[in-house]
Parts: sequence; C-alpha cells; structure tokens
Amino acid sequence: MIMGQGVRFGVLGPVRAWRGAGEPVALGAPQQVAVLVRLLLAGAWTVTADEIIDAVWGDEPSDRALGTVRTYVARLRKCLDPERARGETGGLLASVGSGYVLKPDAEALDLTVFDDLTVRAGEARGAGRVDEAVDLYRRGLALWRGGPLAGVPGPYAETQRVRLVEAGLNVRQALLECELELGRHGAVVEEASVMIAEHPLREQLYESLMLALYRSGRQAEALAAYAEARRLLDGELGVEPGFGLREMHRRILAADPTLNVVPASVRPATVDVRNAPSATAATRRQAPRMPIPAQLPADIPDFSGRRVPTRKIVEALTDRAASGRVAIVTVSGMGGVGKSTLAAHAAHAVADRFPDGCLYADLRGADDRPTDPGDVLGRFLTALGAAPETVPAALDERAALFRTVLASRRVLILLDNAFDAAQVRPLLPGAPESAALVTSRPHLVGLPTAATVDLDVMDADEAAELLSRIVGSGRPGVDGAAAAELVAACGCLPLAVRIVGARLAARPNWTVEDIAGRVAGEQRRLRELRTGDLSIEACFSVSYQQLDPDAARAFRLLATISFPDMGLEGAASIIGLDPLDTGETEDLLESLVDLALLESPAPGRYRYHDLVRAYARDLALAVDGPEAADVCLTRLLEMFQATALNAFRLTQPRSMLPGSLEPARSPGLPFTDAAETRAVLAVRLPSILAVMRQAIAGSPEHLSIAAQNLVLLYVDPQWQRNMVKPAAELLAETAARTGDQLSEARARRVIDYYSLGTAEFLESVVDGGPYNRTVELCRAVGDRILLTDVLDNLGAMWSTVRRRDLALICLDEARELALSTGNRQALAAVYATMAQLPVTCDDDLEAAIEHGRRCVELSRELGDFENVATGLYGTALALQRLGRFDEAEAVYDECVRTCQEARIPNREETTRFRIATLHAAVGRHQEAAAIAEHILAGGEALHDDWLRAQALGVLAESLPRLGQDERAETARREAMEIFTRLGLVAEAEALQALGAGRAG
Repeated sequence: MIMGQGVRFGVLGPVRAWRGAGEPVALGAPQQVAVLVRLLLAGAWTVTADEIIDAVWGDEPSDRALGTVRTYVARLRKCLDPERARGETGGLLASVGSGYVLKPDAEALDLTVFDDLTVRAGEARGAGRVDEAVDLYRRGLALWRGGPLAGVPGPYAETQRVRLVEAGLNVRQALLECELELGRHGAVVEEASVMIAEHPLREQLYESLMLALYRSGRQAEALAAYAEARRLLDGELGVEPGFGLREMHRRILAADPTLNVVPASVRPATVDVRNAPSATAATRRQAPRMPIPAQLPADIPDFSGRRVPTRKIVEALTDRAASGRVAIVTVSGMGGVGKSTLAAHAAHAVADRFPDGCLYADLRGADDRPTDPGDVLGRFLTALGAAPETVPAALDERAALFRTVLASRRVLILLDNAFDAAQVRPLLPGAPESAALVTSRPHLVGLPTAATVDLDVMDADEAAELLSRIVGSGRPGVDGAAAAELVAACGCLPLAVRIVGARLAARPNWTVEDIAGRVAGEQRRLRELRTGDLSIEACFSVSYQQLDPDAARAFRLLATISFPDMGLEGAASIIGLDPLDTGETEDLLESLVDLALLESPAPGRYRYHDLVRAYARDLALAVDGPEAADVCLTRLLEMFQATALNAFRLTQPRSMLPGSLEPARSPGLPFTDAAETRAVLAVRLPSILAVMRQAIAGSPEHLSIAAQNLVLLYVDPQWQRNMVKPAAELLAETAARTGDQLSEARARRVIDYYSLGTAEFLESVVDGGPYNRTVELCRAVGDRILLTDVLDNLGAMWSTVRRRDLALICLDEARELALSTGNRQALAAVYATMAQLPVTCDDDLEAAIEHGRRCVELSRELGDFENVATGLYGTALALQRLGRFDEAEAVYDECVRTCQEARIPNREETTRFRIATLHAAVGRHQEAAAIAEHILAGGEALHDDWLRAQALGVLAESLPRLGQDERAETARREAMEIFTRLGLVAEAEALQALGAGRAG
C-alpha cells in the first residue's frame, strides 16, 4: 500500500482505502465499492452517471439505478472526505456536469505506482540495466495483495480484473526473462513452475521454463516440459503449440549455441532474429543489419491546414520514451474527409524518428472484401528480411513472428482504411520501439491507443487555403467571396474541394464564379463533384454498400427531411418505427454513425453532412420514389403535432384550443411538467421550424398540419419568438395564396402574439377600427375558440398603445365569447388582460385590482399557474399605481414565488423589474439598481429587448441618486433607442424628458 498524507487506495487485491498512517476507511456495500472502482480507474477523466450504471449493473439496471448511484457517491464523499462541509464544491470526489471525477493525491493508487514501476523497469531493461529492471519489477509485484478487485461486482470490474491479471502475468513473465539474462536459472525454474501450475495454458511460461532447464544442464526435463505443454494444449483446446514454443523445442533438440547463457555484461556479436524468437532484448539489439522498408505513399505537395490533428499525431507517435508503451494512433472520419492524406503527411513528418523503416498497407476496409491481415503480415515480414519459406502459414504465428522481428527495431506502420479492430490487431507491434498509425471510417473500439483523432471537415479558412494551393494563388477570384461560396457548397469536405480545385486547375479559362455557380445548385451538385477517378458519389457509395437493408432504408428516408439535426423520436417517426420505443431506431442510426454516414453531435442527436444528405436524398428518390418523401414528412408532422399538443396541455391545462384542432394521429412524446416542455423545446425548436418550412412548401395537408403545430407551440423567451415569427409569416403568406383561411388564421394568431408590445400590429388593423385580418379570418371560418384568444391578444395590443376604447371593444367581446362557450381558461386570461388595462391607460385602478383577483381565483381553480402569475402581476401593478406600496410588494413577492414554482422565467424577471420600480418610487435606489442589474443579465440571456429597456430605465432614474451620473446617462440613451425601435413612443418620450430635465 502507498503511504502518504491523504487517502490512499489499493485495487491490486481486495479494494481497500487508508487514511494517514494506515487508518482503514470503510467503503460500504460491494456495489458502492464498484462505483468507487469505476471512478478510480478513470484517472482524471469525468465519469457520467450512465457510465457508472453500465459499470455496476450492465444491461439490466434497476429503475432506481440513477438514484442509487447518487446515494453511493454521497456516501463515498462522506467516508473519503469527512471534513468537507455539506454542499461545498470540489474535494476528493467532485461533481462535474452530469458526472463525477475522483481526484486522489499523486501516487495514491497502488495500480498507478505499479504501472510507473513497470514502465521504468522496461526502460532500464531496454538500456541494458537488467539488475535495475529486476529490482523495479519486484517492487511493482510486491504491491499485489491477491486477486485484483476481489469481490467487486459488475461487468466493469470483471473486465478490469481480466486486464489486471494479464498485466500482472506480463510483469512476472518479464521478470523471468530478466532473471534468465542474469543467469539465475534455478530461480526461473522454480518461479516458472509455480506460474505454470496457476496458468497451465500460457505458452510463454513453458518457453522460459524450457530455456532455464536447458541452461541448467537439464535438457531431458526441458523436452519433457514441452511434451507436457503439448499434451495440455491438445487435451484442453485441441491445438498444437504455437510458433514460439515449437521453435524453442526445435532449438533445444538442435543444441542451438545461441541458447547458452552468458553474463549480462557480455553480448554475442550477432543473432539471427528470425531463428531466435525467444532471444533476449539485449542479444537482439546486436542482430545483423536487415532491410529498411520505405513504403509510405507520397506526401501531397499541396497539403494544407490540419495543424492541430497533425501535431496531435506527431506528438503521440514520437512520445514513446515518456509512455513506455507502443504508440498506436487512430484517425477516423467520414469518406472524403482526408484521413489518408493526413496520415501520410504526419507519417512523413516523423519518418526520420524510425530509422529501421516504414511499412504501409491499404486494408481496403470500405471495400466488399477487406484485405486479409495474414496477407499483409506476409508482405511485412518479407519486407523486413524474412525469407518467404520461413514465414508461418497461420495468422497468429505470423503475428508472433512479426512482433519478434520488430522487438529490436524502430519501425513505423501506416495502416490505411481499416475495416475494424480485429483486422488491425495482428498488425500491431508489441514493443514500444515501433509505432502504428491507423485510419478508418468507423471508430476502432478496443485498440490500446495512445491518441485518437476524430477528423471532421475543414473549417472555411482551411478549405479556402486548400483550394488556393490546388488552383494556384495567382488565379483571379481564388481568394474572394466566390471562393468562399464554393468551399461552402462543398461542405468544406477536402475531397470535394480537391475535385473542384482540380477541375479549375485543368480549365484555365474558367473563373471561380463559373464553377461556384455550377456547384451551387443542390440538384446537380453531386454530378459536378467528380473529375477523373475522383467522385463524391463513389466515395459515399463505398460506405452505403456495407449497410444492411434496414440501415440503408433508414439512411435514404431520413435524408428526405431537411433539418439541422434529428432526435431518435423524430427519426423513428420518419422511418415508420415507434417514437416511444427508440431502441431499434438507435441501433440503425448508430450503425450509420459507425460508417461515418451520420454524425452524432450529442447523445441522441444525429445529422448529415450536407453532401451526404444530398447523396442519400438522390438515393431515396431513385429507390423509394417521390411519394416516400411525402409519407415521411406526414408521419413526422403528425408526431410533432401530437407532441406539441401534449406540451400545450401541460402549460395551459384548461384551454379549449386543442378541441378546435383536428385530432392527432400519433401518440406524441410525453412530458412530466411544463418546465420540461420548455427545456425540450429550447433544444429542438430549430429542427422543428426547419421541418415546418419544408411542410409549408409541401402539400395542402402538410400546410394544415404545420399551422396546427405553430398555434400549439408555446415559446416564451424573445430569441424563440424571433425564430418562430418568420415561419408563421411564411405560412400565412402561403395559406393566403392557396386560399386556406383556417391555416392563415392560425398563423396570423401566432404573428399577433409575437407583435405584442410593439407597434407592428397597427399595420394589420382594418380601416382604423379595433379589428385586424386575424379576427376577420376567424369569423369567416367560424372558429370561436381561436377568435376568443385573438380578441384577448388584440385587446392587450391596444392597451400597450393606450387606446382604452379600442381595447375594451376587443376584451368585452372576448369575455362574452368565453362565457358563451364555457371557455373558463380564456375567461381567466381576459380578466388578466383587463387587470392591466386600467394601469396602462391610467383608468379605474380599483377595477384592475378586482379583475386581477378574479383572474387569480379562476386560474387557481383551473390549475393554470401561469395565468395565476399574470393575475398577481396585474393586481400588484394596480396597487403600486395607487401608492399602496407595501401591499403591492407583498403581491409581487407572491408572484415571484409562483413563477419560481411553475418555472416561468420571463414573468419572474418582469415582476422583478416592477419591484425595482417600486423601490425607486420609495427612495430605495440602491436596491432598485441592484435588481435592475440582475435583470439585465437575465434579459441579455433571453434576448428580451423590452425587459432590457425597462431595466435600463430603472438605472437611468436611480443611479444619479447614487452618484453614478455617467452610467445613468448611458443607460438612458440605450433604453430610449430600444423603446424607439419597438415603437413604444410614450416610454421613449418619458426618458427623453428625464434627460432634458437633468440638462436643465
């Protein structure tokens, strides 16, 4: 166990923890210990709760697994860090985002110390300091207290147990080999015999035992050991001994003189490595000079960009001395992204660090028949000097011989276009002197990599630089706007940029604008992206041909919908699977990610590269027909409508609006509360609106469903309104053009709502009267429920410009409609608007208080807490105008609490603004300014211009009382600009008068 001042941990045996001079720490139940193990073995990396659940429970977690993990983490914090105050951040076991990280002191884990000692031992052994290596190996093995992770449950612990046992065996084997180098044959015979009894099928142990017996003059016993090994392997596994063990047997029979022991300080002049796979590292270093292969493909002269991944690869390939491990680097990414080019460039950059040569193989992982790794090994071995007749036939024997030959050399291996990890694994070196660089479309899971590079498309500047290098910097327009448009149309995909660059270079009379115009059109883009033997379609086709029929169908159909990214539920709807059970959908999409045909920017979210989408869409048209796209869009819109309806019923539970819509033909996604609907909408709104725009351009049925979706979308922050309103305007224009009055009415209702607080609605008023086109449309189609909502909103709009007479006409009619239709939720909303009308119009404030009271009472009966907050807000505002400040502040505080409980951030911030004005009115300017500054931060985050201007107005009034005239004047001017832009003339004039008064 490692000693120190903090908590130390031991996993090389039963899991233990000690504090101080050896005080044991009780770690709790076995599953709690399994959580600790997952965190300990992650090093400095954050481990998510989901990863912990997988580690402890595997594929069958309980429903309470997440809560159990949190409980275990809390208990571990308490026992590992008892001095930390509750709620204090940081500490030994810290929360990071949705996960946890354990940060013990340096060298506080026995496994870390063991790894360090064995790495140092390997370095000492390689440098010829064998005695030092033996001492370090023994110190590392002394840390073991039994079977690693003994008694710890869970699939992760089981996997790590296997890994650690193997690591321990490798070190014990290395120690045997060092003892052989030092001539301690008797000790090796004893230790190897013990280890063989524990691991009777491990062939390397028999090799060491046989060599030690032979060097001890016990040749017959050495041959008997081989016979026993052969008997066991045949009886247990039905196989013959491997190449190494058979070769040791042959050499003992032949009394090979190179098997004779010599002192560690004496080295033989030469050793044939092909005939001595078990010779020591020291003897192999004196092997005769062998051929030096130079197989790297040429580095392209116009290579550009990729500075960060190039540096990462170079550093990982050349950092062997620091790690003591084989440097294996993988580069993965979609077809055409430039993996092979990058790998060749990086390999050339480090080639001089590998004096014994560079090997290269195209593994053709994207072809129908990937290259056999056995064939590659045969070529590699002959390139390294092995006579063809000495190369074994079996794959494992070739791999063993390959590692043996490389053990004394520094060779770089470039493996391009790998199919999977199983194809690559036999081709990797075993000693840290050599390194491997591997490219593939899928991620190669399971390789012991020193670094992984997920290669994405170039950024715009890199792509433009590549185009300029291919075409020549002197070409007119190659550095201008047309070139930027060209690389953007290529999706910044290096292969696409290379194709258009090659076409331009071969056509000196073409301008950049010429080819940019040809590539700009989506319908012909892929046809333009081909030249000679280079083709974007052919590049993507290689991956597409590897898909099974279901994945291929999903790949095609998902591309018929134009959105920035998609969730699993939406994808399931498009391809006709259950959006409430997305397991099958996730498997299909992940298979597309594995082949780099889809990207996954976040868990559960997927997207195409633009060119891949175009390729998939062309395939869908050719294979599935144009009607398939319509069916996919309809299914998705119906799922959106049902989901929006579920969300709307949570935010406005008593609204009669859903009853006026066509029934949903999908169950839609469920929500637990109104706050969840807002969180989900914030993430998915861009994709939803992209689909809406596609629907608006589609069939009349698509337009109708899109209108129903829009009228149900509940958005609050200003940035969301600014996204939704253009879509609503486009829908209204399209519906008007096609004569769909109902869809136009629904779209214009959305436009009206987002025009509240501005002067825009005045442009829609008909003949100067109280009504606008939305009202006329609702009357024309006979939708009284929607009309009630529209009139209420219109009354609020007239109220903002202080037209009490016109506001009352709209609100009185809305109230009568609500009463006649039994629409109690709408009636409460009308009362809320009427509560604020006297305030904005300086009218009967007592009536405003009464309207606010009715709104609150009715909304509480209905469980509509958003309207409760609105009623409280109007009531408090009227009390404030009446000078009843204490009462007003109490109601404002109740409104804030309601907003917090119902998670209504915008109404909460607006209420705080009113509290600030109240404080200013009674001379509490320090408090008023503090609240306004807090609101400004929230207003910035929500992009709410009205709220920002109001908060600035408070600062303009209060800061001069605090001696901050300059800041106050800046706030006043900014607030005036915003109010003027919003068309709120009265507010702008009040601030102008405030400034004039100070100047006077």
